[in-house]
Amino acid sequence: MNHLPASFSTASVLLHLSHRRHTRAMASSDCQLHINSLPDGILQEVFRYLSLTDRKTAALVCSLWEQEAFSAGLLANVRLCMTSTCGEAFLEVLRNSWRPYRNVVVCDMRLCGTVLCEFVMALLDIFGTTIEEFIMKNACTAAQVKGFAERMPNLRKMVIFVRESEKLSVESLEFPVLRRLHEVGVWIKRDHGVKSCQLDMLRMAPNVQQLRMQYRFHDEKMFDLLERCANQLRSLHLFAYCYPFPIHTLRFENLLVLKLQGVPQLRNFHRLSHMLRGMRKLKAIHLDYRISTTTLAVVCNSCPKLETLDIRADGLEASSFDYLSDTPHLQVFMVQYLHIGLLEQAKPINGIKNLHIYVEHKAWRNEAFVDNLSKVFPNVCKMKYIHRQDTVYKDHIGSLIMHRICSKFTHLTKLTISAERCQNDFVLSIEPSGLGNVEELHCVQTSEFREPTMENSVKRLIIHNVDPTKLLFSNMTRSFPKLKYLEIRSCAATSSEFIAEIRRNFPQCIVHCEFMTKLKWKYK
Repeated sequence: MNHLPASFSTASVLLHLSHRRHTRAMASSDCQLHINSLPDGILQEVFRYLSLTDRKTAALVCSLWEQEAFSAGLLANVRLCMTSTCGEAFLEVLRNSWRPYRNVVVCDMRLCGTVLCEFVMALLDIFGTTIEEFIMKNACTAAQVKGFAERMPNLRKMVIFVRESEKLSVESLEFPVLRRLHEVGVWIKRDHGVKSCQLDMLRMAPNVQQLRMQYRFHDEKMFDLLERCANQLRSLHLFAYCYPFPIHTLRFENLLVLKLQGVPQLRNFHRLSHMLRGMRKLKAIHLDYRISTTTLAVVCNSCPKLETLDIRADGLEASSFDYLSDTPHLQVFMVQYLHIGLLEQAKPINGIKNLHIYVEHKAWRNEAFVDNLSKVFPNVCKMKYIHRQDTVYKDHIGSLIMHRICSKFTHLTKLTISAERCQNDFVLSIEPSGLGNVEELHCVQTSEFREPTMENSVKRLIIHNVDPTKLLFSNMTRSFPKLKYLEIRSCAATSSEFIAEIRRNFPQCIVHCEFMTKLKWKYK
């Protein structure tokens, strides 16, 4: 088959160019080549530049294109998601599929206990040897995790939710050794009366480098795991309560990323200072609690290679920002609870290029706040701001805030607008004329784009958590004349005809639509 469907314009252009170039190269031999006669690897290289939606469309052309569009090399970023809509019939379809899926997600399954375990086991019997990433968002036991791991010898990343009950067997479990398993995320919960979790993570992942753990109980196994793998960890995300062990005595000498949530004993300045003293390679630190000026000084002085800092700043003084200026590699600053009094006295921090700020809505409405913020961070080119409020402000106020930010931050090229709670009544009206030099715009709950009074520079537009049927395409096309990429993410499913309508309204754009159902549990 020589032609693609009319709606598949992106792939059509790319394939046409590849075919024409190869035809010219072979003109001297008077060969007329079919598009499927291109040298090995050319089709795969073309498909590599397409979105998953476009690749699905290309796979409908012929069996060869299906094989090339979903070959093993192109499945690295494709996830096979098993939800409540999947059943035995879906498993039968997968058994007849030759696609070597590498990433599997099990979430929102209404099955439970033994039935769920049998379903997952059947799935892993099909793709287990090719799976490199496995995410299980439904609760399972340590014994079930053992059975899953035995079927995935090439596993590289695992995220699981383990729940142990006193009704389960207490027999010892011998977990398989997965030496390629370098990234682990585990949320552990125990029922009352269970003394210890049977999950032997250290045996299963002896070479773990990225570790995320969340638990709320006392268990020596958890500290033993951290103690024995401390020196090999590159990333640690720890969310814990009631944890009396001296974690501050451990030495994470090769750690690059540290994220602490809970962990009450590390709110003590001296313990945190003792822990950070050996982290000379640390590049990113996220502290989900209020810190003082003294703590900030320890962080900046102990971590000379720090590039990303995420803190709550309600405990800081104006002089605190001097430590940020003295951190030579710091470029990303993520901060909560900044107040105007702190900004008025702070000196400019020229090194910060990326600013994530999470403050109350009333602060943004104060013109002096935005003015002082731009003076303290004069070279910011990427910004994400989050509103902290339950009620929704009026559209003209939202546009006014955006205009103030874009006019004050003259180097700003990427702007992300978010909200603490994305409620159905949160709808932000975008004023395209007030976007300054912004070339990439991300926003949530947006369905209205006002008529522009002057041209803007936006080339990439990404909209989250919207009802796509309420988007006014006519306004969007006039509002963003330079748009080259449009991405719409929504929790509301829609038809293929509607997606085709979006593409017709933006013929010069790469259009990507992603529709999904909301999950009850999300492990970040």
